[in-house]
Amino acid sequence: GNARVHPECIPARRGRLTEQFLGLLIQPLFSFRYPHFYITFSGLYYLFLLAFMDIFKLIFHHDLTLEHLSGNDDAKNRAKAELNLEDFMKPIPTYTRYYFSGTRLKENQFGLTTLKKKDELLTAIQKVLGAPLWLGDGSTEDSLQKAVDAHRSNVIVVSEEQQPSIDFKGLEPDDHSGVRDRFPIIKTLLDDGKKVVFLEKAHNGTDLHLFSKEGLYDSLLSALKPLVTPDFRYFSINGKRMGSERMFYFETWTLDRPPHGFEEVL
Repeated sequence: GNARVHPECIPARRGRLTEQFLGLLIQPLFSFRYPHFYITFSGLYYLFLLAFMDIFKLIFHHDLTLEHLSGNDDAKNRAKAELNLEDFMKPIPTYTRYYFSGTRLKENQFGLTTLKKKDELLTAIQKVLGAPLWLGDGSTEDSLQKAVDAHRSNVIVVSEEQQPSIDFKGLEPDDHSGVRDRFPIIKTLLDDGKKVVFLEKAHNGTDLHLFSKEGLYDSLLSALKPLVTPDFRYFSINGKRMGSERMFYFETWTLDRPPHGFEEVL
């Protein structure tokens, strides 16, 4: 995919962790009882959590057509204009995509694989995806964790076929083109019942970008929700609300009041 601007370069970012959350901490942190004030237990506990807190983000897009996937509005408008009545009555195939990312607040590290619960996350996602996992070098894995750790390929295709026909050379992004340019090939695989996962480079690790024809949101929610703890927060984000780089890194400037469409899973 396209390279992201590092969060340190975003103008809205106003300092390190202490400054970012000072307003959030003040109320629980101090208790005033004349003539003394003291640090409350809840305040100390919250400071401890912030020092070790991880943020996990699942960004979802539902009911996408091929044109929505590619962002080709001109093609979409032309297709609408050329539809006859017979075409209009046919169901239009739709697809879903999910982007998995995360942030380690204390270390200012960004990427799904930087999170403390990386292995648990990958295992949970694996249960939803199924197996085997076909890699671009022709090998297979039965574990998403092993496939991501080995990183022998930037593309993983999930297929139960014994010898699936997959154009990995056409799927693999390069320096001159990204995932968007692969959507026609991705569509063919999705229509055939396969799932496609791209390993996307993050600033300090790797994110995952999943494409599927089948809606997987409920299954992902069931698999991932048990991982939530006070020091591991999970946000489900409507991709339609993800309009900028600044919004992608919302946890660095408005974690206490997430934008509309950014729902915390509790």
